[in-house]
Amino acid sequence: RCCTTLRPVLLAAFITSILSLSLSSSFVAAETASRSISDVDGVGVDNADCELLTFGLKYTQDTAPNDISAVLRVVLEKMNRELSGVMDVTIEWAGDGILHRRVGNHTVVTSVTRQQQQKQQQDEKNQQIIKQYCFRIPIEITDTNECELLPQDSKSGMSHLCHESSVCVNTIGGYECSCPKIAHVNDGVTDDSLVSPWELSIFSSTCPSSLSTLNCCSLNSHDMEGRNCRERFICPMDPCRQSGAISSSSSAVTNECVNPNSCERASTPQSHPNYSCSCPKGTLGTGLKCASSSSSPLPRVLTDGITPTNETVANPSCGCNIPTIDACEEQSVNFCSLSRETCLTNPKTFEPYCQCQSGYVYASNNVKKYGCVNESPPKLRLTCNDDTATTFTNANSYNTIYKQGDIYQECEIDVLVENPEEYTHTLKIHYSQPLPRTLTGCLPTLGTFHVNYTVETPWTTPPFVGVVREVSVQDVNECDVGFVRRYGEQCPELVPHCDVRGDAAAACVNTLGSYECQCPEYTTGDGFMPLRKEGITNDYNTDGVLLMTHPPSYMGGTGCVDTHKPHIKVLGSDPKILRVGKSDGWLSYNSDISDDNDRQKIVNLSWQARRDFYETQIKEIVHTRQHHDELVCSPFSTSSFKINAEATTTAECVQATDQTHRGIVNLSSRLEIGEPIRMKKQSTSSDDSNMFMWKLPYNVQDDAGNRAETEYRTIIVKEMSLFDMEYEWVMNQDTLI
Repeated sequence: RCCTTLRPVLLAAFITSILSLSLSSSFVAAETASRSISDVDGVGVDNADCELLTFGLKYTQDTAPNDISAVLRVVLEKMNRELSGVMDVTIEWAGDGILHRRVGNHTVVTSVTRQQQQKQQQDEKNQQIIKQYCFRIPIEITDTNECELLPQDSKSGMSHLCHESSVCVNTIGGYECSCPKIAHVNDGVTDDSLVSPWELSIFSSTCPSSLSTLNCCSLNSHDMEGRNCRERFICPMDPCRQSGAISSSSSAVTNECVNPNSCERASTPQSHPNYSCSCPKGTLGTGLKCASSSSSPLPRVLTDGITPTNETVANPSCGCNIPTIDACEEQSVNFCSLSRETCLTNPKTFEPYCQCQSGYVYASNNVKKYGCVNESPPKLRLTCNDDTATTFTNANSYNTIYKQGDIYQECEIDVLVENPEEYTHTLKIHYSQPLPRTLTGCLPTLGTFHVNYTVETPWTTPPFVGVVREVSVQDVNECDVGFVRRYGEQCPELVPHCDVRGDAAAACVNTLGSYECQCPEYTTGDGFMPLRKEGITNDYNTDGVLLMTHPPSYMGGTGCVDTHKPHIKVLGSDPKILRVGKSDGWLSYNSDISDDNDRQKIVNLSWQARRDFYETQIKEIVHTRQHHDELVCSPFSTSSFKINAEATTTAECVQATDQTHRGIVNLSSRLEIGEPIRMKKQSTSSDDSNMFMWKLPYNVQDDAGNRAETEYRTIIVKEMSLFDMEYEWVMNQDTLI
């Protein structure tokens, strides 16, 4: 603040003052070393003549300024506060004058230009007199024990950096790191001249195989080099040391000895393990603490009470335990020879005896064969990884539901045994019915079967344990398109084989467990295509694998065949009466007979001859289709007898139809007219002598080759006189009216 307020005065007077500073210190005791100060205006200043200021600066090492700049700030503040009239200060110092917290007494020598007022008597005016003064300012820095500083308590960062394996040793102005000293006692006398490998630093640290950092690291403990060197000085960790044995800041190296005082170091830190634990007399064990989950056996000795058994030597127990006597060690190997049998010692008589291991009992029915068996019989558990719904119904039963076409998959069987026996186990799987052997392993048949899984336990009643798996195969709709898409490759045996070829296609109809191929109405057959390939006459191959399944309605694959016969209906007059006159015997006018002599011959013919003549005439009409309307249809018949009122053909007087799955088909155009067939032999009596009878057959065949039942029209040739014909005609007219 003073310097700031005096700055205008100093500039106006153009006065220059030079302040020179020299610093000399000792590591142990402080002693001021004077040096000359530069002259100001030709005036020389000797630091021996400098005035020693009464105020001084005193610091502990950890609170002292770290360099000269911090000291100068404090000196200037004190000079401005203690001295008056300070006009200007000039400071000069050498680079090696920095304090660096060196312990000891130090003196800062300064020169200051001051302004004083002097009153003259003549004119009583005040005159300003400028003088130069020299001052010595004492500075004291005391040692700080770095070994007692904690990092969190030292704001200056002067706490020691010794590794926890080493010991911090304080020195004036610094510290060293040293390996812990181990007492060497020989015949009760401590020999400090001996050095153990445990007292030397490890090879990977700074100053390897050294007792301490003294004469190894730099003297300055707080510069970068000194700090890094001491920080990397590492000693062997003593496994047998107690907490606080090295320093309050070091943590105890724990060992696993039950009794810490029984810990003994190995000869070198490099040994593995590098310590051992001893047990008190009368006990056996490793001396090490037992883990919380340890099941270490207790030590055993022979009947002499001293000699440990071979098992105890091979597998020593943890801790220190009083041993028990084991009489079985001295017995032969066949003393307890049964499976899961062990030898024990009677704690009172120390006599050996045999007993089943924990969890095992002697089989009641045959000890020698099965030895010690599990006191709880094994349990079976099924693990089914298929896509079916396998449910656990109770302790010994499972239920699996398949659908037709699914592939049967066997379940995994877990035999749960708490204490497994050493005898040979036998697992049996029994199926209540043989599994179908198909090419893909699918289940084509509807139904339920059982699978029994058993494991023999001959010492129990019954002599087995087991579980039952009930397998149900449910019906599917084989006729569903979705089923064919899903199971077409997985189970081709179930894919419907209905005959859909041609017009009479069979329809697939689902049934319980199978399907049918229903033929259309008016067709017959099983509706199936042949399931066997050409040359195959068996449903199984040579390996017994089912190649196909036959639905119950399969009858060899006949498909659907139209077997319905057409129907013929005779229309018009039946019988058809053809009248001829008695006078000439003509059946009809025939232009080919013009000779009266021939006509007379016909009249004179016998009854048989006339019959043959009429029959020839009828055949000629059928073959030539001449005057057929007179033969087939009565001239007095109405149109109701015809298929078509305007029809004039023979077929229209006889109707032929075929009832098919497509509907009624008219086959009248296909009618076949056969040869007239003589009816029973007429007598030659007077009543029948003038009448001749035939039956004319009609038949037809549909596209499937089915022929109709033959229908007949009776044809009667009646010889009548003119009077009779006229009378009959008149009577028919009256009937029509």
